[in-house]
Amino acid sequence: MIKQIMKIMLLILAVLLLTAPSALAQKKTGIQQVTITGNTAKLSFEPNKIYVTAGKPVKITVKNVGKEGLVFEIRRITGENWIGSGKSKTYELTFKKGTYTFYEEDRGYRGMNGKIIAR
Repeated sequence: MIKQIMKIMLLILAVLLLTAPSALAQKKTGIQQVTITGNTAKLSFEPNKIYVTAGKPVKITVKNVGKEGLVFEIRRITGENWIGSGKSKTYELTFKKGTYTFYEEDRGYRGMNGKIIAR
C-alpha cells in the first residue's frame, strides 16, 4: 500500500516538474501582440479599435502597406515615427487603464486614426 502511494506521489511530482517549465515560459512570453496595418491610399488603419489589458505589456507592430510613407503616433505615449512604404515599426508598451488615440500625423483628420482601449 505504501509503495503504491509513493508511486502515485512520484508520478504527481513528475507531472508537476514537466509542466512547470511551460508555465514559466508562458509567463515570460505572456506579452499581448497586436499588428496594425496602415494604408495611406485607403486612409485607414486595420484594426482601428484595439483592446488590451491595462498594466500588462503589449507589443504593437505597425505595418505600412501603402505606397507612401506615414508618420505614426500614439497620442501621449510615443512620439512621431516615420514608417516607410513596406516597412514596419514595433513598440513594446504598457498602458494604464484608459483610451488612447493613434493616428497618422498628416492624414489623421481624414480618418486615418484609431483607438487603443486598455481595461
